[in-house]
Amino acid sequence: SKAARQSGESPIFQAPSLSDAFQPDARSSVAGTNRASSRATMSGSNAAAGEDGWTDKSALTWTDRNGDSYSYRENPLIQVCPFILAQECCERLAFYGINPTLKPYLKKSLGIPDAKASSLVEYFQGLIYLPPIFSAILSDSKTGTYKTILIFSVVYALGLGTLVLSAIDGIGEPWMVYLSIFVLITIGSGGIKSCVNVLGAQQFHPTLQKTAITSFFTYFYASINVGSIVGGIAVPQTADSVSYAVAYVIPLVSFILASIVFVIGTKRYVRIKPQGSPVVAVVKVIYNAARLRGFENAKMSNGGPCETILVDDTLGLLRLLPVVAMVMPLLMAYNQMTTAFLTQGEKMKSEIFGTHFAPALMQTIDPLAVVTATFFLEKLLFTYLRKI
Repeated sequence: SKAARQSGESPIFQAPSLSDAFQPDARSSVAGTNRASSRATMSGSNAAAGEDGWTDKSALTWTDRNGDSYSYRENPLIQVCPFILAQECCERLAFYGINPTLKPYLKKSLGIPDAKASSLVEYFQGLIYLPPIFSAILSDSKTGTYKTILIFSVVYALGLGTLVLSAIDGIGEPWMVYLSIFVLITIGSGGIKSCVNVLGAQQFHPTLQKTAITSFFTYFYASINVGSIVGGIAVPQTADSVSYAVAYVIPLVSFILASIVFVIGTKRYVRIKPQGSPVVAVVKVIYNAARLRGFENAKMSNGGPCETILVDDTLGLLRLLPVVAMVMPLLMAYNQMTTAFLTQGEKMKSEIFGTHFAPALMQTIDPLAVVTATFFLEKLLFTYLRKI
């Protein structure tokens, strides 16, 4: 879906035991790999009370590998997650509002040809997937998911504000365009990607509320596509009929309001303390395997510095790379929706029944198709298959 491909919000794969080597936090819960051996303390109540059907609220406590205890709400999907979903929805509104208008705006503001503008858009779409790696490491090792989201939200908001200024006649300068799009928005939007879904999943008890996490991600992807549809319609149409300055105020205001809502929910969040980064662990395994000339030599059981389970999981992860690489041709074509396809749309008739539509609106068909397909699969096909 658009959500999974563009937002980076869902873990496509995860080596189960790799996460177990650290705190079995929400990342492993989301991937379905959390272990009952996470030393969950249930205060006299046991999992026998039912995975989602407990009766004792004191059961909703959990202790991690470092001895830190956390208390969970009885219904986090209603009591906590709306604050997180609002942040994600408006962040996606901002991104998918800007993305389809980026090429024509670059052509207008920088005075560059179509091909150069398309190249810059592709650079932007590629660069935005680098910050999630570093923000994930920062979150897992130092700041935790909540603080990391706040840090990158500030950067994101500064980028959106700078973009608005760059579009105002008499104020905007080319350097503002480059700073806002290729630095601030890239870092801000990319940095949030690897954290929002994790914070949401961390609001659920790792053992007693595992099945409820599925519902959270259903709403999570729904919020992504709602934001995408609203932003993908409102921003391009406003840019086409009014101005880019007015159009870019829409994502700025919506993101600021969503960030305020997110902060209001601060006291409700379960904030898991950093336990170490699986990304760093994988890098260490690969480094030691290269240094010792083989993954087997890197294992502690063979005298190496790395835990055997980490080495095995790293190997499993590497074996998946050829499968993941097969997605690349799809994404190469998919990303043309905001470049080559948009160029084609600009040369087509843009009136339907006498009403003018911005060419960038064509990409909105994608999230609409995702929502429709999701309903069909979840409510009809999957429901039928579960009964077989």
